[in-house]
Amino acid sequence: DVLEVTLTASTPTSNLLVNGSGEAGDMTGWTIDKQGGDGWKVLGSGYDEGSGSFVTSFAMCIRSQTIDLLSAGYSEEQLDAAPEIKVGEYYKGKAVKFDDTYQLKVQLLDAQKKVIKSYDTGSIKTTQDWQWAGTTFKAYGPGVRFVKFQDQGQDSEYWKGYYGSVMDAAEVSIGGDAQWTDVRFSNDGAEWGNWMALADSYGWKLAPGGGEKTVWVQFKNEAG
Repeated sequence: DVLEVTLTASTPTSNLLVNGSGEAGDMTGWTIDKQGGDGWKVLGSGYDEGSGSFVTSFAMCIRSQTIDLLSAGYSEEQLDAAPEIKVGEYYKGKAVKFDDTYQLKVQLLDAQKKVIKSYDTGSIKTTQDWQWAGTTFKAYGPGVRFVKFQDQGQDSEYWKGYYGSVMDAAEVSIGGDAQWTDVRFSNDGAEWGNWMALADSYGWKLAPGGGEKTVWVQFKNEAG
């Protein structure tokens, strides 16, 4: 018998970085490239109300994430079309002096992890106000398979503890600011139903037979 069910599916976050706002309460997802001074620490508050943030110490602190875009679900064909890739985060200084050191570096890498395109803020002096550092990569050509996101900072006081630059809401997203528009489902991950406009729920027929069932889902945004 074919079982007809109702599916609900929440659109995924477009952010491919893990734990970009310290929501895990620790450094989960991040590779610590340099643990200067007392290292990195997660704060309970950040740029977005209810989110956390990351603060640096009295010697240089560097961290990174390298995102495998194929493993994230994008095809070579999609990536070779050079979709817009938005990268960035918010940063500020921490009391007492606030003029701490901050830097963001992002690289688009090919399959051999050679650099295709890069972005580098250079060394920046922070203030007590949140500011955004980042860019949207466009028209960079085919071949991108990885994105490496790396930021760093340290305090200006050179005090023990955590008085350095603060980072929050780190982001790497494919399609820039494009919004999710459509969804489709599959019973085997190979043959797909028709694309449908986003809705609160969807009617769907499961594969015949008993036992546990898995339904695959794909979302499409304005950028395709």
